[in-house]
Amino acid sequence: MKQHRLLWAFKFLLPYKYLYLFGILCSLAMGAAQLIIPWVRKLIIDDGLIQQNNEALITAILIFGGVVVLSIVLTWGMNLAFAFVTGRYAADMRTGIFKHLRSLSVSYFHGERTGQIISKLTDDVPVVKDTVTATLTQLATQILSLTLAFIVALRIEPKLTLIMLPVICAAGLQTLIFAPFNRRVGRARQDYAADVLSELHEGITGSKEILAFGRSNWQLAQFRELFLRLVGVERRQAVVQSASFSVTYLFMWIPSLLLFLLGGRLVVQGEMTVGTLFAFIGYVEAMASPIRSFQGNIGRIQTAMGAVDRINEFMNVQPQVSELPTAKPLQNVEGTLTMENVSFAYEPEKPVVQNITFTIPARQKVAIVGASGVGKSTLVDLLLRFYDPQQGKIYVDGFDIREATLDSLRSQIAVVFQDPFLFAGTVRDNIRFGRLDASDEEVVAAAKAANADQFISQLQQGYDTPIGEQGVTLSGGEKQRIAIARAVLKNPKILLLDEATSALDNRTEREIWEALAHLMEGKTVLIIAHRLSTVTQADQIIVLVDGKIAEIGNHEELRRSEGPYTDIFAMQRTS
Repeated sequence: MKQHRLLWAFKFLLPYKYLYLFGILCSLAMGAAQLIIPWVRKLIIDDGLIQQNNEALITAILIFGGVVVLSIVLTWGMNLAFAFVTGRYAADMRTGIFKHLRSLSVSYFHGERTGQIISKLTDDVPVVKDTVTATLTQLATQILSLTLAFIVALRIEPKLTLIMLPVICAAGLQTLIFAPFNRRVGRARQDYAADVLSELHEGITGSKEILAFGRSNWQLAQFRELFLRLVGVERRQAVVQSASFSVTYLFMWIPSLLLFLLGGRLVVQGEMTVGTLFAFIGYVEAMASPIRSFQGNIGRIQTAMGAVDRINEFMNVQPQVSELPTAKPLQNVEGTLTMENVSFAYEPEKPVVQNITFTIPARQKVAIVGASGVGKSTLVDLLLRFYDPQQGKIYVDGFDIREATLDSLRSQIAVVFQDPFLFAGTVRDNIRFGRLDASDEEVVAAAKAANADQFISQLQQGYDTPIGEQGVTLSGGEKQRIAIARAVLKNPKILLLDEATSALDNRTEREIWEALAHLMEGKTVLIIAHRLSTVTQADQIIVLVDGKIAEIGNHEELRRSEGPYTDIFAMQRTS
């Protein structure tokens, strides 16, 4: 169910509610204390200066100093409280967003640009944080100051106060009129900022392709167009805010002129003292000042509402694959894999795999082969529950994987992809990703099992060598061996090899398969392969044609069958 936009934003304050309320109370108390100053000015002018009463003057000055000290203490308390709350609040909100991000299915990331996702953490969260922890507090303080100032001004000079009231109300009314415009342009600005971030991300990660195809100037033009769009929406935002501020400013000068005209006449007529006039002006200014700030605060709130809308839209995205409330952890896994009448399509009416049925006994090696696009890698995604089949069931040791917890399922499986992702840490960190509590000795042992220790030891800092983003400093074979070492360290019951060597040259491929031989011992292995040279020793080979199983058997059986496997084998021998 869709949450109200503000409920989601405020729930992250609950752990710090008392400190947050303390900061608000300090702010409110400071606002109230400031309202003593106009009356102290009256005492200084009327009782001290005009009456030439030194004792009254000193008393008024001491009161003034006390108010200043109290304001400093309250400001210190407010800033200290909010400094703690805002940092934790933003961290908790980002954690909540990222937790939801990790719960989403793989399909979400195929349809969403990375920059759009990142912008929610980098752009939207700070806007919401500043509004919830600062702007709303300022607004509450301003409303209190406005109310108290109005009450005091009404007691000093009721008629004059009532004359000022319509002008002040008119200034407040125009704030509400401009609020929807501020919200729309604020939301548009956040959207364009996210687009810019997306383009920057793609421009950085795709640098090699951009340079290789000579598209630097083209991308520069793309960037400039996006930047200009962002400038355009910021200009519209500035126009709306400037127009609102100008109207507010006009309404603020009208009361000042009326005060000097009408109040000055009362002083001349002896109906008001000079000190009382200046005190009254101070209280009217205390009413006017919040209204002057209302527009900016309301504008910031409207911008934040747009940011919260963007975050809420993301938080309301439901994962296509979810864990059942009754899900149970897989235990004592042997590794038998079964697919029973499995069919799946990314898009309706476009099936990728159809009626797939097979069983892989525990500790056997089974290969799935076929042309590109027949659904081989899709089967890996289904086993990992990146997607759920529209029809059919998948079992591990006879247990329906949809009834298992996702963590327990994936903890039993290790995957070596064709192009493994390496993080921008050290070699040691990337291997330890397979099992985070592994010791340094276990990391080295895994690297040796993956035939990776020799090249790692020759790196400048050995296992502590930073490898750059996505392992940019390593060759394809070196990255693959680190990925294998990662899988060795995980030591799963089930191993999935998804085109693990198809992008490598023959010599490197042989070295990788030597490493994989250690990894495959005693495990259930599913090998997704395009090259038949990598699967001839498999216990069983499943041949896919157009998303369906065409034949199953070992290498020799399939060669004798003169079916699709024979054709593929002959084609690859002659190529």
